Amino acid sequence: RNFYVRRLLRIVPLYYGLLVLYVFILPAVLPVDARFLYPWVSHPEWYWLFASNFLFMKLGIMPEEPLAISWSLAIEEQFYIVWPLVALFFRASALRWLCLSLFALSIILRLALVQGGAGETEVYVCTLTRMDGLAVGALIAAMMRCGTSYAALAKLARVALIVGENERAAGRCQV
Repeated sequence: RNFYVRRLLRIVPLYYGLLVLYVFILPAVLPVDARFLYPWVSHPEWYWLFASNFLFMKLGIMPEEPLAISWSLAIEEQFYIVWPLVALFFRASALRWLCLSLFALSIILRLALVQGGAGETEVYVCTLTRMDGLAVGALIAAMMRCGTSYAALAKLARVALIVGENERAAGRCQV
């Protein structure tokens, strides 16, 4: 509960303030043909619902700043809505296997989409293709829940750091 309250107080006011600026204020003071506001003004519901990554997938484009970052925030919020329900219904040992499976599925799906000809934007902002990092975090939490030692967690964290750094470097290629 505390996690959600802190996240809500930290993220939502700033994010929704930015949306109010881009959806209501800027269109009112800028000329009607301000193309840099598209697709934000014409599709604000995707942003309000933390689903902008799906909009970017649908349109096949990444928006210009400052709303370009909304795709990653959307993925995080989607995860934080679904994962507590998953964690509630699975034991820690089953969660560990689920996390490892999600990690592998994310990478395999990313490669399959690239090989299948999916566009860079679709692959880059899809919730399931970005699940590997969240799965590692959830795996660490599940391991802590069942009493895994800090030494074992530190070893996993080092591996996750290496994988994350390789992933970040590969991200330059959008794969």
